Amino acid sequence: MFGNSLISYALYFITFFCILIYKYFLKEGGIILKMDGILPRNIGKREKESKWAPHIQKLGGAAIFFCFIDLWVRFFQQEANRIQLQVENF
Repeated sequence: MFGNSLISYALYFITFFCILIYKYFLKEGGIILKMDGILPRNIGKREKESKWAPHIQKLGGAAIFFCFIDLWVRFFQQEANRIQLQVENF
């Protein structure tokens, strides 16, 4: 879908981290961190969802959708190349 595979890999990377951030930090029962000097310290669990949780969840869902479209397009491009090689060798 994207001309450069670096863009696709960046999309996969962003998707992965959006989902992890939502699951472990923004959702109810997620981790609350406090900076204690250089290192973060766990100070408890979330009692309710963060106000950013729905936004990050929607962003992650849209990113997953684009990842599936990208994978689908890559599959069709590979199949088209394979068929083209078979026709040339026929």
